[in-house]
Amino acid sequence: MFFTTIVQIDDCELWEANGNGDNRPGPGETIDMVVSLSVPENRKSADECHVSLFCNDNELEFTNSEFNPGEIGNGEQITNEDNPFSFSVPNDMEPRPVNFIITVEAQPGDWTTEYEFEMMIGWPDILLIDVTEDEDATEAMMDVFGDHNLPWVDYLNLAEEVVIPNNLLSHYDAVLWHTFNCEESIFFEFEEVTLMDYLDAGGTLIMSSPYTIMHYGNIDFFSEYMGAGLENPDLESRYVYSYEGSGSFEGANLFLGGGDGAGFATVTPGLSIEGGGEAVLYYPDEDEIAGIGGIKNETDDFKTLLLSFPIESIGGAAGTEERYEFIERIWNWVNGEHGVFDENEPQVYDFKLDAAYPNPFNSTSVIPFSLTQSDNISLKLFNVAGREVGQIASGDFKAGNHKVILDASKFGLTTGVYYIQLDGKNGTSTSKALYIR
Repeated sequence: MFFTTIVQIDDCELWEANGNGDNRPGPGETIDMVVSLSVPENRKSADECHVSLFCNDNELEFTNSEFNPGEIGNGEQITNEDNPFSFSVPNDMEPRPVNFIITVEAQPGDWTTEYEFEMMIGWPDILLIDVTEDEDATEAMMDVFGDHNLPWVDYLNLAEEVVIPNNLLSHYDAVLWHTFNCEESIFFEFEEVTLMDYLDAGGTLIMSSPYTIMHYGNIDFFSEYMGAGLENPDLESRYVYSYEGSGSFEGANLFLGGGDGAGFATVTPGLSIEGGGEAVLYYPDEDEIAGIGGIKNETDDFKTLLLSFPIESIGGAAGTEERYEFIERIWNWVNGEHGVFDENEPQVYDFKLDAAYPNPFNSTSVIPFSLTQSDNISLKLFNVAGREVGQIASGDFKAGNHKVILDASKFGLTTGVYYIQLDGKNGTSTSKALYIR
């Protein structure tokens, strides 16, 4: 006896038809999506089966979003491997999450089902490493990104993943490690070397982790990389203020609890300055300073910011700063310590074209550049004779960090040295790349 037909979606895989092999859709890449469907053995065969793909982002360019398998027998599994869904990502698309919906329709019985999922396009500037083991704390952090003046972020739940995947951190300009009130600090013990390698390679690390500081605050990692040590295991403070002259953090006024925060901080350790560390935030005791609550350490190789309180606790209660406002300060610091914005002060425009990577390359190379103001830019490729080979990207780009893909196959490159030229309203910047066929 067979029951009413059901067509189920068993799997969905992404294949880079034209990409850099990092298993993620990115600017300039073409992606194939292969879907597996089946009818359970105890269900009627499906007829007139039709599968369609919908996306909520009109910047993606679809060349195939339909699949018509027709009949699927009971107990049978099929895929669209021979004719996959396919879409292209524009060269200038900013990293952000995109929602997809796969819809399956079949007869008999007008059967319809949908499979909805979210996918990050490109690599955002920030990776959020979550060690909170607290859903409210996770939500308190994730809710602020992609809104206000903050970028989208990638998210890694270390409590579930257990370890940071190899080479993952190399994709990000900054890593924000946050633990809320989680007392379990063994995750840091496992990942200390990974974090050191990331910083040695030029990364930026923000750590908001009271209990990690309590347990490990006096080891070499904190003194050498974070410019800090443990002074007092708990100052039992609810307020955090900024030191004068603390750049992006000047004027900060935080309350650790209430409002829309995830809850009060259970401990607030006091920090000591080590090496080249610089105190930017403190815990008050009436009109005195009870202890240091935040230290930044900026070297020629890396930048770190250590906060001995949980960012998730900031709730904007009693007229104090909202959580998103404080994270905007952190983002400002990550982007170059521009200080508190003054609308009456003339703003200096600048842009920077960084070195492409990998370099040399034999397929694709990532070209990073940054703007301090929105601009209409042109990114072109020239050969050693100075002749233009082609335009890599152009158009209006917002202020911030950007990455575009140089795909050798699109320009028919031969082995040799090429020059990448970024043109904006106030000047030109050039870098060099070696293509090896």
